[in-house]
Amino acid sequence: GIHCRMGRGRTGVMAACYLVHFLDQPPERAIINIRLMRPGSVETYEQEKAVVAYHDYLRNTKS
Repeated sequence: GIHCRMGRGRTGVMAACYLVHFLDQPPERAIINIRLMRPGSVETYEQEKAVVAYHDYLRNTKS
C-alpha cells in the first residue's frame, strides 16, 4: 500500500487520485470516500485542489 508518516495528507491525496483515475470518481466524491475510510485525510485546501487538478488533467488528456 501507499503511506507516509501520518498517513493522512499526501497519502490521502494519492489515494483520492487513484479513485479518480481508476474508478472514475469525481474528485469531491473520491475525497469523501477517503475521509470515510481514514478521517482527517486530505488535510488542506491545497491538497483538495491537487485532486481536482488531477481530475481536470485526466479529463483534458483523454481522447
